[in-house]
Amino acid sequence: MTTGNRRHRSEIIVAAAYLAVWALILVIFWCFTSGADAMGFTILFLWIILPLTTVITSLAIGLYDSFGTWKWLGLLVFGVMYMLAEYGTFAMANTVVTGNINPPQLIMIPLGAAHSLIGMGLGTLIRRINARVRRSDTLVS
Repeated sequence: MTTGNRRHRSEIIVAAAYLAVWALILVIFWCFTSGADAMGFTILFLWIILPLTTVITSLAIGLYDSFGTWKWLGLLVFGVMYMLAEYGTFAMANTVVTGNINPPQLIMIPLGAAHSLIGMGLGTLIRRINARVRRSDTLVS
């Protein structure tokens, strides 16, 4: 297998893993929670698990320089996905119960993008430091 194919496959796996966690959060909300679980669900899934998944996924993207310069577009993608997680759970449940269509909360996009920026920034920083250390080791040898 060539390096390009391996890299492309790893990029797909990272994206698919994030989407699987994101979809699982929606499934858990709609199939396994009730109104009494709202605060616990919010804290666990929307404030801890989804942001942590975003940071870890973005860290991997930055560390391995996945998607090249296009990786920075991922900030917007992660931001929109964070907003859609909230919209696909509580806003949609409110719409179902009341019949009032709630618009998505666009303020959630910068929050999700910030989680991604932390991970992608750290991954990029670690990758550059490692490259600099490798370069200096090569010069010394």
